[in-house]
Amino acid sequence: NPGLGGGLRQSFGLGHLINTTLSGNTTASWDSENDTAAGGGAHVDGGRLDLLFTTVANNSATSHGGGISASGAAEGHARNSVFARNLA
Repeated sequence: NPGLGGGLRQSFGLGHLINTTLSGNTTASWDSENDTAAGGGAHVDGGRLDLLFTTVANNSATSHGGGISASGAAEGHARNSVFARNLA
C-alpha cells in the first residue's frame, strides 16, 4: 500500500533499531478521500519492531501514526527511546 512507513516499513520478522534516529520522514496517501497514510517514521504491519535508545522525531503522516503505526498482528516495543514532535 502506498503511504505506509515514510522512513521504514516492516512486514514480517523481528526488527531492531538500536541507537538510531528516524527523523524528517513523511507519508501521504494518493487517495485523498480514503487517506490511509500511516507511520510517518515507521509502519509495522507484521512481525515485531523493537526500539532501544532510538529517537523518533519530526515525522508526519496525513492519516495516523505520525511517529510509528502498527496494524494487524504487529507488535512494537520501545525502551529508553524518545518520541517528539510527530504529527498526524
